[in-house]
Amino acid sequence: MKSAKYIPLFFIFLLLGCERDEQKRIPDFTVYLELNLLGEYATFRNPLDTVVYDKRIKELDRNGFGGVLVNIGYDGKYYAYDLACPYEVNPKIRVFPDESGMKAICRECGSEFDIWNGTGMVSKSPSKWNLKRYRTDLIRNSLFISNY
Repeated sequence: MKSAKYIPLFFIFLLLGCERDEQKRIPDFTVYLELNLLGEYATFRNPLDTVVYDKRIKELDRNGFGGVLVNIGYDGKYYAYDLACPYEVNPKIRVFPDESGMKAICRECGSEFDIWNGTGMVSKSPSKWNLKRYRTDLIRNSLFISNY
């Protein structure tokens, strides 16, 4: 019976040890993008609009592991994800938005991810990991995307 008192401790350590696997699946690379919503991205303003960054445009741009997918969710908020498929974990195998702007699809493995609601959650296997998400901050007329 002495071991029974350690059972709650075991569960506490188990819960503390759980990490978000989908966020750790894609390696951490610096992400920093600034989008001028009155300048070159003036038309990027409607729900389900998407923009794909698969290469640096400005000197300060940092595009993460596989590039960055930015979209406007159904709620009008901005969301950003790494383009690398979390099933494939290869910076050259990327997801791309479908024509509706609701899903991102990996052409290699066929996995699909919901981007319309800001989650990046798997909606079609084989992937069991969600898209890696990045922080978005809207300050005045600029959208900042980062992982710090």
